[in-house]
Amino acid sequence: MKSKLLIFLPSLAGGGAERTIINIMKYLDKSIFSVTLVMISANIDNYSRHEYLDEVDSDIKIEYLNSKISKYSLLKIVNNFVEIINEEKPDLIFSTTLNANFISIICANISKVKCPVIIRESTNRSQLKTNLFVRLLTRYLYNKANAIVSLSQGVKKDLQESFRVNNERNKVIYNPIDVPYINNKKLEPVNDLVKNNKFKYIITVGRLIEAKDQKTLLKSFKLISKEIKSRLLILGKGPEEQKLRNICEQLNIVDQVIFLGFKKNPYKYMNMSDLFILSSKREGFGHVLVEAMAIGIPVVSTNCYSGPSEIITNKNIGRLVEVGDHVALANEAMQLLKNRDDYNKVSSLAQKRALEFKADSIVKKYEKLFLNIIMNR
Repeated sequence: MKSKLLIFLPSLAGGGAERTIINIMKYLDKSIFSVTLVMISANIDNYSRHEYLDEVDSDIKIEYLNSKISKYSLLKIVNNFVEIINEEKPDLIFSTTLNANFISIICANISKVKCPVIIRESTNRSQLKTNLFVRLLTRYLYNKANAIVSLSQGVKKDLQESFRVNNERNKVIYNPIDVPYINNKKLEPVNDLVKNNKFKYIITVGRLIEAKDQKTLLKSFKLISKEIKSRLLILGKGPEEQKLRNICEQLNIVDQVIFLGFKKNPYKYMNMSDLFILSSKREGFGHVLVEAMAIGIPVVSTNCYSGPSEIITNKNIGRLVEVGDHVALANEAMQLLKNRDDYNKVSSLAQKRALEFKADSIVKKYEKLFLNIIMNR
C-alpha cells in the first residue's frame, strides 16, 4: 500500500519554495507515495498567481481551502484544513513557509488523525523583523514537528541557536535542482529581447525586495558599465521595483538596465547571459545560484548568511564578496568577464558542482526521511 503524503503550502506563486515543492513532487517515487497538494485558494491576487500550477503532474491530487491568504481568515483556513486531514487520513503532512508550518502543526494536532508533520525551513528566522509572539510561537511549534528540513547548515544553526530547535529532529537537505528540466527550458527562444553581441549581459533573478539588495547590484553595475559594454537584466517583481528604477535614473544607467518582471522560464535568459550576480543581504540557500551554475554561466554572490558559501566552496566554482560591497562585486564580475581562461574554468567547474544538487538524488533523501517518520509514528 502506498503512503499517503499531504503537502501544504499557501500557493504556487513563482518563488524558490514553490519551485522546490514542484521538484520534490515531480521526482517522488509514485509507486511508494500518493500525493495530495493543499493550497489556500484557487483564486489569489494578481501579485501572487499560481505561476507553477501547470507544472504539477496529473497524478497529484489538488485540494483548496477556499479561503483568502489573510490573517483574518486563519480560523477558516484551520477548520477547512482539519476537514481535509480527517477526510484524506494522510500518513504524513509536509509543509514549507512559516505560516504553512504553523498551520500544519496545529491542524495535525487537533485533527482526529493525529498524523506526523515534517516542516521545511527556508530562511534564517532570526534575521527577519518578527515580533516576540511569532518568535516564541516558532520556538514552541517547531519543536512539536516530528522532523524539520533545513535547506542549509546555516538555517539549521540559526534554528538551534535562536529558537532552541531540537537538533536531532533537524535535518539538512539542500534544494533539489531539476537539471534536465533546466537544460530543456534554457533552449527556448527569447522573443521579448534581442541580444546585441557588442554587449556583455549580466543577469539577476529574484523578488524585488529589500533583502535581495538589488540597490547594491545597481551601484556595482554602474562601475562595470564604465569599463565593459554591458547590459543588466533584472528578472523578478516586488515592492522595491519603483525604488530601483529611481536609482537607475540617479546613476544614469536607465538605458542599460532592463526590468523584465517575473519570468516562468528564467533559464533561457540566463542562457543568453554572460554572468549571474546575486547581491542578497540574506538567503536561506540561494537556489538561483545553482540553477545559473547548472546552465554554465559563472556566478558572483555576496557571502550572505546563509547558503552561498555552502554552494560556492572555492573561487574556482564562483566568487563571493562581502554583503553591501558594490566595489568588490564589480571587481570580481569584471575579472571574470575580462579573463577568458578564468571564465571558462569557473563555468566548467560550476556546472560540475551543480550536478551535486540534482533533484533525483536530493529527493531520495526526502523519501528516506518521509518513510522513516511514517514507520516510526
